Amino acid sequence: MTWWPFPGPDPFGPAASHVGSAILGGLGVVFGLVAGTFVLVALVAFLILLVRFLIAGTRAADLYVARHRDAEPPTAPESPAARPPAPAPAPDAAPARAPRTRAPRAPRT
Repeated sequence: MTWWPFPGPDPFGPAASHVGSAILGGLGVVFGLVAGTFVLVALVAFLILLVRFLIAGTRAADLYVARHRDAEPPTAPESPAARPPAPAPAPDAAPARAPRTRAPRAPRT
């Protein structure tokens, strides 16, 4: 059975019914290869950028630790009895004022 819908012989020959599907199939294969190559290139680029980011972050962390490392080891905390007593707070010169209160307003009519 051929794709020719009209009565009579197929003017393009018996193999003409498969030419369109062969062309579209070939274009589909080419498109698939291009799309697959694009995805592969994008994945490789993403992995390269990720590795560069992680290396830069590791180096930055090493520099930060090197700059902020304590030069001398921490000392043991002093006992509270060894500290001198704290001075008493000075009395205020003026007494604190009470907050101003407002008179209640009459409702508007």
